[in-house]
Amino acid sequence: MARKTGSKRLRVGSAVAVLLCAAFLGWLFYDLWTYEYKNGAPAARNTAGLPRTSLRVGDGTEFCCGPGVWACFTFVNQGQSRLRLVDTPALRPLYDLKLLFRSPDGVLTPVAAFGRAAAKASEFDPDRDAVVVLPPACALTRLIPLSELFDLRRAGQYELVVTYRPGALGGTSLAAAALNVCDRELQGSATFQVPLSPAKSETQDPKPEGNR
Repeated sequence: MARKTGSKRLRVGSAVAVLLCAAFLGWLFYDLWTYEYKNGAPAARNTAGLPRTSLRVGDGTEFCCGPGVWACFTFVNQGQSRLRLVDTPALRPLYDLKLLFRSPDGVLTPVAAFGRAAAKASEFDPDRDAVVVLPPACALTRLIPLSELFDLRRAGQYELVVTYRPGALGGTSLAAAALNVCDRELQGSATFQVPLSPAKSETQDPKPEGNR
């Protein structure tokens, strides 16, 4: 009689354990389903083809801007799907600028930047900044007033490198997965002479670099 009672209790205990496991799995599935229903499923990582970049330097009349030396940094969507890029009114920290002066003997030295170019890094603000959507074969152009940012009083050859760094933006509102934007670093470089010559400046289109 005692053996039958123990066996019955064992079966009841096993049944209760199975029911508890089933209830837990059902609750977990329901919780995940309601979370995605209320908040939306996480956005997929942007897998669109990386844009082609180009960088040109010229005077204001070439780019229909004000007087001085300007740089024109362009992103071209050469993929088959839409491409999303984050952009901000302020250059820093999204755009990192490095300007070098080449002396007659070939020595490169950094060019001093004015206060505007060395502004403190700011966080992404969805009310002020933007996510730009580029359809295939469309472009985004950023004009940079070099003569307002750097001391270009010395005549000679200069080398400019501009790096687009979406990962440098701070703030929890800038989550690449949530905004579904391209989070790769993109770079362009150009060599130009001061004073500017009538001919177009030499332009290079390096390949985009990976995350750092």
